[in-house]
Amino acid sequence: MAAFLLVSKSGSQIAEGILWLLAPVVTASGFTTGIRIIEHFNEATETGFFHIFVWPLIGCALGATAVYWYGPMLIVFSMLAAGAASIVLREVVLISRNRPRGN
Repeated sequence: MAAFLLVSKSGSQIAEGILWLLAPVVTASGFTTGIRIIEHFNEATETGFFHIFVWPLIGCALGATAVYWYGPMLIVFSMLAAGAASIVLREVVLISRNRPRGN
């Protein structure tokens, strides 16, 4: 958010566009790193970085897109909410795939 505020004062449309594109990637990388650390310490089957990365990237990109018209001040909150929701959805999908079927 600090980078967005500094760039918005400079008036550079190119720099602002680059930040809008990089923000979901950087945020999704943070979510993915957190999941990898949790998998490592829980001795769970470790998933590849990019297999996890797709989920929060989609969530964060949707969150950033949702607030584009309102400006960069809300991007942090929307990417946090959408990225967290995508991680929860990923876990639900993984649990449902690994759950044994009923008799």
